[in-house]
Formats: sequence, C-alpha cells, structure tokens
Amino acid sequence: MFKNLQSISINGIRVFEAAARLSNFAEAAAELNVTPAAVSQQIKKIENRLGVQLFERTGRSIKLTKVGYRLHSGVSDALTGLDEAVGRAKDRSFSNHISISTAGAFAARWLVPRLDHWRAANPDVDIRVSTSGQLVDFERDQIDLAIRIGDGQYPGLFSEILLPETIVPLCHPNLLDGDHPLNTPEDLVHHTLIHFKPVVGDINTDWGDWLATAGVEGVDHTRGLFFNDHFVAVNAAMTGQGVLLSPRTFIADDLRRKMLVVPFGDKIPQKLGWHIVMPQSNLEQPNIAGFREWLISESAERY
Repeated sequence: MFKNLQSISINGIRVFEAAARLSNFAEAAAELNVTPAAVSQQIKKIENRLGVQLFERTGRSIKLTKVGYRLHSGVSDALTGLDEAVGRAKDRSFSNHISISTAGAFAARWLVPRLDHWRAANPDVDIRVSTSGQLVDFERDQIDLAIRIGDGQYPGLFSEILLPETIVPLCHPNLLDGDHPLNTPEDLVHHTLIHFKPVVGDINTDWGDWLATAGVEGVDHTRGLFFNDHFVAVNAAMTGQGVLLSPRTFIADDLRRKMLVVPFGDKIPQKLGWHIVMPQSNLEQPNIAGFREWLISESAERY
C-alpha cells in the first residue's frame, strides 16, 4: 500500500510543496525553519529518487517543470485534505456536541419534541440537527449520527432499527361523528382525501394503493387536497378538512394527545423503518453512544 510514497519521505513532500508554492528555496526554508541548503538538498534527493527534474534553476530563481507542476497539484490537494482531516479530528476530540442528520419531517414531528428530555439529562452536550433527504458523507459533512428511512442496509456503517413505519389514515375526532360518521373505509366516499407524498425514502402514502389494499371501491382517489409539506397536510387534517394518509411515526404525539385519531385500522404494510446509522467507530464515543441509547429508549414510548 502507498508503494509510490516509498520513494519520497513525508518530510520531503512538505519541503517540495513549500518550495513549489513559494517558488523560492529561501522562503520555503524560512517557512519550514530549516536552511536553504537543506531545502535544495531535499529537492535534489527527491529528483534523484524519481529520476525526473522538478524545477528549472536559473541563477537564484526556480520554476516548476511540467512534471513538477503535475506533482505539486496532486501534493497540494492531498496535503490540504490531510490538514483538514486532522483539524476535524481535533475538533471532534474536544467538541462537546453531537451532529445529527435526518429528514425534516422526522426532525420536526418526532425528534425535536423529545430533545428537551435529552437536554435535561445532558445540559453540557449541544445538539446540532441538519435536515436533509440525502445520504450524508459522515467524514466530509462532519455528521456523528443519522436517522434514515430505509431497509437498514448501509454497507460499511453501523445500522439498527429505531422505529418501524406504518401508514395510517387519520382525521380530526369530530369526523367520527356527524352527518357522515367515519366508521369504515367505505365512508370515505363522503369525505375529502388529503394527499401528502414524502420526498424521502420509499414510504407509500398513495390513496389509490391504500383503497385497493382495503378493497374499497367507489372512492375517487384522484380528488382532494394535495400538499408537499407534511406539516401543512397535518394542519389540514387537524382542522377537520379531510382524511390524511400519513406515516404513523410523524403523528404519534398527536394521536396520544387526541388531536388526531385513526378512524379505522387498515394499514399499508411497509418493509421500511427509521434506522440509526453511523460509522462503527462512533459507538466508542461516550456522548454519541449515550445519545443512541436515549433514542432507543424514546422509541419505546412512541405510542
């Protein structure tokens, strides 16, 4: 591994990068706190090892050759990346925060309402929540832990189920009584369907599929209210404007407080769930491991 680097020491790479960037051996020497002669000798040693000329020397001036320019471009990028990685490692080692990535609706409807429980027990640990429907690069994006909807298959990463997901119809309690009580799925013919399509994962909230699964005919699933924001769709249901199909996880607290009800129990089976995902090494960090355990304990109280 890294067989080409056997030709040049790490110190030699640093000397070459400084000389190439500054176009001056003396200035490179001052930056590295060595003598100009030491820089010149190191560059000659590298050129001899590689069998190429890296600098054109004219009097006291130096200029990169084409080969030297190509080498400097790669070396500069590599050293910049290495410096940033070391900086991130230092920041992570001494930071007292946990960075979390998850979908916006999950953060708003499930995670954030529970964070006061965590903060009460861990007042010195800050929580930073980033909402995105995209998978994250844990190292590049400096994310400690992600919560994602999926099948739990995330190669190379630790993954465990946090919450299974189901799709349920829900409405304001007042719709259970009135001129057209909601007792069976067939009663939907008298009510407005509220449509919401999640922008992440493969959660199926399609009314047409739900009605077919329930064996209901005569309900026009192409009509109703359509929203691309779950919060807005839930508000429509809470104000009694119709019946919404929603992931149960998003509205578990509303069901507990009786602000919404599930009029009948038919569900669209889901093979997906919300998973805790992170690099395996993060389990060794006490704050992150503690937050994972807290998430699991909170999920046990979801209904």
